[in-house]
Amino acid sequence: MKTGFADLNKDSRIWIYTSPEKINESQRQEILNLADKFLKNWQSHGKDVDGTVEIIEGHFVIIAADSKGDTLCGRAVDANVRFVKEIQDSIGLNLTDRMVVIYKQNGELISSDYHTLKKEIESGNIETNSVVYNPLVSTIKEYNNSFEQAPANCWIA
Repeated sequence: MKTGFADLNKDSRIWIYTSPEKINESQRQEILNLADKFLKNWQSHGKDVDGTVEIIEGHFVIIAADSKGDTLCGRAVDANVRFVKEIQDSIGLNLTDRMVVIYKQNGELISSDYHTLKKEIESGNIETNSVVYNPLVSTIKEYNNSFEQAPANCWIA
């Protein structure tokens, strides 16, 4: 069942999928259309999952689920993965390469790979006021507290 991101419990589980290319408006609309169908049928332990799909900063597809105190069953997690694969197949975006990292420098979002960005941070080539996005957060609370990180203290450094 579709629920707004802000309406979900702060302990709700989230998955962040990163696109190395900026998601354009046509792709965004297609993702949201697919998301509506997915969320209407998403269940865990035979109950509807309160969830949402958001597109953030033009590079991140975030899926959130409030399992109402229960853990999500394996089928619900598998459905999430199938949904992401459906997006990839339908739109042609690569959302499952965990080596893709997005950071913001001078107001511009830049796509990099993990190893290159790690070297850039270590060598001091990334400005201190830049933002490195952490796609490894797993709850809305973690998202609110540590999705955006300073290069010196980020999950890569």
